[in-house]
Amino acid sequence: MENNQDVYESMQKQLEGESIQDFKCDTCQQTVTLQRRNILGKLPNVLILHLQRIKYDYYTGEQKKITNRFEFPLILELSRFCARDNIKLSEAERNDPNNKQFMEMLSYEDDEFVYRLVGLLIHRGRAT
Repeated sequence: MENNQDVYESMQKQLEGESIQDFKCDTCQQTVTLQRRNILGKLPNVLILHLQRIKYDYYTGEQKKITNRFEFPLILELSRFCARDNIKLSEAERNDPNNKQFMEMLSYEDDEFVYRLVGLLIHRGRAT
């Protein structure tokens, strides 16, 4: 969050995710590398974003407030972060009854990911 300029950049980093090395699979008992990321599924009528603008400084042992400029658009369009554009299922996976929830997420339309900014809360003061 510290180097992000706006909401879209923050969302993109969530979509890209992170690699988790040396994860032991419970099913096959093998050590694998996982890719963990966040993708939007069904969104509510009212969306509240909570930005983590505090980081822990390991050198001082204190929490520091991130104070760089961060921009919020008046109209927030999030369809590029949705499941439909970021999850690719094979034909067998599409027909698997266990993937019903994924199939529902893949059917949402772009207009279900558009929000109008109606409020903003900015914390003043120290990180603690």
